Amino acid sequence: MAEWDSGALAHLEDITGRLAGLEVPSVMAKLVGGVFRRNLQRHEPTENGDTAQGLAWLCAINISQLAHRHYADPAATRSGQIRAALPDTNALVVRACGVTLRVRKAPGDTLNPAWSKFTWHEADGVGRHLAAAANTAVYRPAESDQDGRSTTLDTGELWSLDEPTALLQVMLTWAGDMDTGLTAGWLGFPCTGAPSWFAVTQLWRDEPAVGAVPADASPISDDSSDNFADQPEPRIQLGLRREQPGRSGQA
Repeated sequence: MAEWDSGALAHLEDITGRLAGLEVPSVMAKLVGGVFRRNLQRHEPTENGDTAQGLAWLCAINISQLAHRHYADPAATRSGQIRAALPDTNALVVRACGVTLRVRKAPGDTLNPAWSKFTWHEADGVGRHLAAAANTAVYRPAESDQDGRSTTLDTGELWSLDEPTALLQVMLTWAGDMDTGLTAGWLGFPCTGAPSWFAVTQLWRDEPAVGAVPADASPISDDSSDNFADQPEPRIQLGLRREQPGRSGQA
């Protein structure tokens, strides 16, 4: 058995490649890294009573606002191929390549998320919950090679839905290491139930620079900038596109 459903993963990697062609992963990686490191430098648990939850919330607001501002520039939309909106307060939605992308920070403060711990209840965000429910409604293979998901059919289902290309709701999940300021990001298909993802693939993972100083030991520079162009270039990781296995529906 595999960690992810192979059909969903092949479709996800195809989407990732097309988004990369529009530079969406690199734009988001740059924004996430810059926001996280700036907010981490201002993070003062002892003096100000700051919390990890507060840091994550502030980052979410900043990322949403800056991404929305970035894609308000017609030149950044690639002739209208990318659209960004804030339909709910600070809940960024990006539409490109036929998919709808939302953003979420992974729980914890390391670069190794526990994927089995994710939930998509309304309390985790109405938009995220609806995205997971939408994916679950359109993809229920009669059989799956994903560990823990031998079948997604509930008792009484009359037919399977075996075409993973119907999955159009993606979640950009990012994580930040509070000791180093490094970030990592993934793209995935959320779904309701367990497992809570059909497939996940890594977009980027920061590598520490030689002689790097821990984030909490770095002073705030006088020329710190929120300007997107001033942020360092991330290292984007793209997997090889896989041939999608044939699947047959059944009536």
